[in-house]
Amino acid sequence: MNKIQVSVVIVNFNSLSLISDCVDSIIENCTSIDYEIIVVSNSDEEPSEINALKNKLPTITYLETGSNLGFAKANNIGAKKASGEYLFFLNPDTILINDVLDILYKKINRYPEIGLIGPAVFNQNGNQEPSVVSHITTLSLISLAFPFINFFISKKKQGSFYSLDKSAYVDVVHGSCMFISEKLYQNVGGMNEDFFLYSEERDLCLKIEKAGFRVFFYYDAQINHIGGGTSKNLFLPLEIEKHRSKKKLIQLYYPHLVFLNKICGIIGYGIRTVVKVVSFNKFKARQFGTLFFWYLFKYK
Repeated sequence: MNKIQVSVVIVNFNSLSLISDCVDSIIENCTSIDYEIIVVSNSDEEPSEINALKNKLPTITYLETGSNLGFAKANNIGAKKASGEYLFFLNPDTILINDVLDILYKKINRYPEIGLIGPAVFNQNGNQEPSVVSHITTLSLISLAFPFINFFISKKKQGSFYSLDKSAYVDVVHGSCMFISEKLYQNVGGMNEDFFLYSEERDLCLKIEKAGFRVFFYYDAQINHIGGGTSKNLFLPLEIEKHRSKKKLIQLYYPHLVFLNKICGIIGYGIRTVVKVVSFNKFKARQFGTLFFWYLFKYK
């Protein structure tokens, strides 16, 4: 029996139909490498749907957690079950465009300084999506408070995800698709389970840097990201969770920026709320206002 080279770990949360399409794309495109697929489910699904997914590929492992344990913990559960030399953490709402597994496997083996590698991400219309981001800086926080600054600095310096049209070493790749050796993943402690959702990729990439490795964006490997498969009706709760996770990250790695982050959040979302109120955009005013009050009263 051939040794499994890559374990694909997919976290499910009410997204089995999306995972089915994702698995189809893996089967179709990844024909030159030995892999397994592990689905870790944070939601209850019908047995018929589970069996339909398993029938696509006999080697699919389906793990039920019994409740929504969060993205990081579910991925760690999948990683512990994996038998592959490498782990590929893949969102359910993704479709592989080419032989991503083989392309990433060969690249990371050729360059030992690469600890984690991510592919280029495209939307359903074929347009490239922002899929890399820089580490948090004082400037990136200030640009949230005073949006006009963004006219004079790049997306990279704003701390927003941005696009690259060529391969390069980067700070962080998008959490929807991350490729790493199983050994290194375990050595750095896996994903930090204090993050329920969001910022796991930033934390993981920082730990990889601390371990002496680099993060690489590889344009030759490409996927489609549908996006929003399980979050279309949960915008505000997810936005709050995103900012809560960002605060945790800053507390861990940039404690000197904790207070600045709060002040910039208050100013930034206060300004945005006022602008939307005076322009009679009630929907956006409610969104920004919710974030303003979170920074003002709940950010400790």
